[in-house]
Amino acid sequence: MAEVALFHYRPGATVIHRFDPRCKLPLLLLLVTLLFHTGPRGLLVLSVVLLLGAAVARIAARGLLRGFLPLLLLILASFLAEALTVPGARPLAWLPVTREGLLRGGLLAWRLSAVILLGMLFTATTSIRELRSAIVWYLKPFPALQGGRIATMIGLTISLIPLVFDTKAEISDALRSRCIEGSGRFVRRAGALVAPLIVKTFTRADEIVQAMESRCYSDDRTVARLRARPADLLLTLFLGLTAIACLVVFPG
Repeated sequence: MAEVALFHYRPGATVIHRFDPRCKLPLLLLLVTLLFHTGPRGLLVLSVVLLLGAAVARIAARGLLRGFLPLLLLILASFLAEALTVPGARPLAWLPVTREGLLRGGLLAWRLSAVILLGMLFTATTSIRELRSAIVWYLKPFPALQGGRIATMIGLTISLIPLVFDTKAEISDALRSRCIEGSGRFVRRAGALVAPLIVKTFTRADEIVQAMESRCYSDDRTVARLRARPADLLLTLFLGLTAIACLVVFPG
């Protein structure tokens, strides 16, 4: 199994990789919506489906866990926000959290983790070229929306997200090699990381823009040839019905 970095595409020949991106997009939107509206049992079913999808796509469990590490602070902050603010009975008098807050915070952290897993699975099995072609196909009936430009903007956005995390990892390695990351006060360490991260991110974004301009980039690009197979339609129908059934049977 291949490891996957956060929101990086990993080529493969699995069923998930060959799944038509025009089917992946509506499923992605549907699952993100349902993950925040279904109950705990439905969330459990959808989480199992996502884990099975990751296994079918041959994504190593260690790679998934490493991908979660950069966003662990966000998940923890969401959990604490619910645990400390939701009113209810305190399990321990000296602990400033409530039983209801812990339950709601744990459920929110679970939902966010499932959404992150879904995003990792989608980006790891869908190339930017395929995604762009799918967006252009959906927006083709609406010429006023400039589907090519919208697809390019979305593709660049998705490409820059892992670039930020890669840059952060490079800077952290450089600081660690100079014995800076673990020394000094927190504000000083954060400044040593954040300032170069902002500069390098904007610098690389500017390099991408210059590269596109030097190659006379335009919105009128040749798109990938997409071909939906009967298996793709059947899988879309199955996953869509499963997701909707989770909402109906286990409402939030």
